[in-house]
Amino acid sequence: MNVFICDPDIVHHEHLRTMIMTWGKTHRHEKDLFVQSFGSSNELIDAWEKSLNMDILFIASAFPGDVSGFETAYRIQREQSGIPIILMMKDKRVYL
Repeated sequence: MNVFICDPDIVHHEHLRTMIMTWGKTHRHEKDLFVQSFGSSNELIDAWEKSLNMDILFIASAFPGDVSGFETAYRIQREQSGIPIILMMKDKRVYL
């Protein structure tokens, strides 16, 4: 399974990668998992257009100075509708 992670924050990449690999190990799918990370939506689109096979995508909703995660997800879904996409949003907590 080819899992793509696209987030401008490297800490989120590594945390999510660790969680995915832990799941894979727990469920005996570790050898079947290939996780690739991208720091921008443009990097992701470039790799995807070069025919990198994607089975699932975790993507941040916003990228500073780049195409938004929403736009990127829409483009990918429009051209390859079978790919599950998880949009990740930063936690915006308000304390009163």
